[in-house]
Amino acid sequence: MCIVTISSRYQITIPKEIRERFDIKPGDKALFFPRGNTIEVVFARSDEELAEMKRLHSKTSEFSPTGTMLENSEV
Repeated sequence: MCIVTISSRYQITIPKEIRERFDIKPGDKALFFPRGNTIEVVFARSDEELAEMKRLHSKTSEFSPTGTMLENSEV
């Protein structure tokens, strides 16, 4: 488990051990999916991976494939 602090600009630094374990590189995209009281973060390296992740998660996420919040009745 890693604890990070959210900056005044709502940014976080991904801890080195997490970056290394998951081979996260500058330029990778991060998708955030609300899951009840938690947030699932999925990383994509290419536009193709990003599109696939959006497609796969669009049916189960509170976010639409375009990244905007959906109302509970739409989920």
